[in-house]
Amino acid sequence: MGSTSSGSGDEGEVIIFDGSSLQTTMDSTNIDTTITGDEDNGFFGTSLATGNIIGDSGIDLLVGASQQGTAYVIDKNTIGSITADNADIVMSGVGLNNRFGRSVGIGDFDGDGDQDIAVGATGVTTGGATYIFYNIGTATPFPSSASSADVTIATSGSDFIDFGAEIATGDFDKDSKTDLAIADNNDDSNIVIIILGEGLTGVSDINLGTGAVS
Repeated sequence: MGSTSSGSGDEGEVIIFDGSSLQTTMDSTNIDTTITGDEDNGFFGTSLATGNIIGDSGIDLLVGASQQGTAYVIDKNTIGSITADNADIVMSGVGLNNRFGRSVGIGDFDGDGDQDIAVGATGVTTGGATYIFYNIGTATPFPSSASSADVTIATSGSDFIDFGAEIATGDFDKDSKTDLAIADNNDDSNIVIIILGEGLTGVSDINLGTGAVS
């Protein structure tokens, strides 16, 4: 569970409840782990996703902090009552007020069997962007900057305002490939784009405003 307000500086936190302790009524005594953000007003916990992204067995944590434009990968072996600066990988957005980390998602987008990640950044370009990072299967499988993303899905024109506000992954067309849904939930746009798994193969950039794919 993510909370974007905690402590005196509103740095945000992620609270983890052990599955064995889940019950109808819960309070702070049921908390197993708390991970606190490392920057005042950073909104750590804006978005959350789980999956085996470090490469060993088990479930790791991907956390977005939209106000500071950062996403964190936290290995299951690191998870404890820690702060975000203990994360195994810290990824930053590009440019000022980029809102990188507004949304996050996990899935095997390139079909190689490893879990990749997607991160939305609603403050990028004229209407937002979403970045896909392929898992290279090493101890540090992702880069530290959005500028090194494998695929950048960008927008231009007036149709998009907060593209990348929400991300969902799944096999939507039942072809055994991971597809990607990206939402712009601004009141003046309200758009959901679905990119089927085969649409990401061999692609480095997609511009939804012009229809350009490269």
